[in-house]
Amino acid sequence: MPNTTVSAAGGAMPAVLTSRRSILAALAATPAIVVPVNAAQGDDAELLALDAEIRRLHREIDEITASRITPLDEEWDRLLRPADPIWERMGLEPRVTEESLEAANACESSGRTAAIKQVEELYTPLHRLLEKLIDTPARTQEGRVLKVRSLIQFVLHSPAQDWRGPDSELDWDCSLTRRLLGEYAGLTEAELAAI
Repeated sequence: MPNTTVSAAGGAMPAVLTSRRSILAALAATPAIVVPVNAAQGDDAELLALDAEIRRLHREIDEITASRITPLDEEWDRLLRPADPIWERMGLEPRVTEESLEAANACESSGRTAAIKQVEELYTPLHRLLEKLIDTPARTQEGRVLKVRSLIQFVLHSPAQDWRGPDSELDWDCSLTRRLLGEYAGLTEAELAAI
C-alpha cells in the first residue's frame, strides 16, 4: 500500500515531494529554521508535506482573522461593554443585555460571525494534521527540528502561555520544557527564540 498523507480537504496527497512547486512551497513555509530538502526529502518527506499543509492552513486562518475578525474587535467590545458597567467593577461575567444582543447582531451582519465559524472549521483538519505530524516518526535531525518547531508554534503557543521569544521572557516551566525540546531537536537558544 503506498504511503500517503491526508490533505486538509480530506483527500490523499503523495508522501513524496515530486514537483518543483511542492518543494518550493515546503521551503517557503519555513521562515525561521530552514530544513534542507535534500537531507530530509527521502527520509522525512511525509513530515515535510504535513508541515507545508499545516502552514498553509495557519496562513489561511491568520488571513481570515486579520481581515475579518480582528478589525471588528473594537466595535464588538464597545457594543458589549458599555462605559463603567457594574458587572465589570465587581468582577462578574457579563449577562445578556440589550448591548450584548446588539453586539451579536452587529457581529452577524458584519460577517464576523461567519469568519469565526470559518476559522473554527479550519481547526478540525489542522488538528488532524498536527496529530499526524507528531505521530509520524522523524527519521532525521531535520525531521525532529520540524516537529519541535511545529509543536512550539502551533500547539503550545497560546495567549495565556507563550513559548516563543527569548528564554529570559518565558515562564519558568515553559523555559525548561522548551530547552528540553530544543536539546532533543539540536536547536540553539537563538534558533528556539526565532521560532
